[in-house]
Amino acid sequence: MTGDAYEWVRVIDYQPAQSLADAGFLHWQNTTLIETGRDLPYTEHWNREKGFTSSIPLHLQLEDRTNGCRAAFLMVGRDFMFARERTVSIPPGMTLHEAVSQASNEEHARQLVDCEISFGSIAEAGGPLLIHNSTLPWKTGTLFQFDLSGETIVTIPDIAPNGKNLTRRWHRVHTEGNC
Repeated sequence: MTGDAYEWVRVIDYQPAQSLADAGFLHWQNTTLIETGRDLPYTEHWNREKGFTSSIPLHLQLEDRTNGCRAAFLMVGRDFMFARERTVSIPPGMTLHEAVSQASNEEHARQLVDCEISFGSIAEAGGPLLIHNSTLPWKTGTLFQFDLSGETIVTIPDIAPNGKNLTRRWHRVHTEGNC
């Protein structure tokens, strides 16, 4: 928070960093939270989901110590989100499209778009996590699986940019809530 404005700093973002901050002013209008842009003209209305019941969220911050890649998992109620940053950087001032268009080869282009943001839900307590939407289209409609059995390690089966199966081993950097 700076003055009256709130700034959203994305640790993991599908698009490259922008020159203007994602900052806005917040105020309540009845039960709707209204956000208006500070540096860019926009208005967003945030409404609580009908039937939402408050529960203790689960939040994991993860890091792959072999390449420095970061990820986050958040679950509130029956909904979850998993975000994983790419392992290569997009040059400053470039859009994702420009970076991919100017990639040195096909493998580099794949690495530039290999950033995951997946949303989904759990149908019933203890049931599987189903991905409904993802920046990686082949993950939509699939199960999100992970193993939290280790105290500091989280393993997630995944697919590499070249299409081969792999298992990602994440170190828990921070945990909030009950696993």
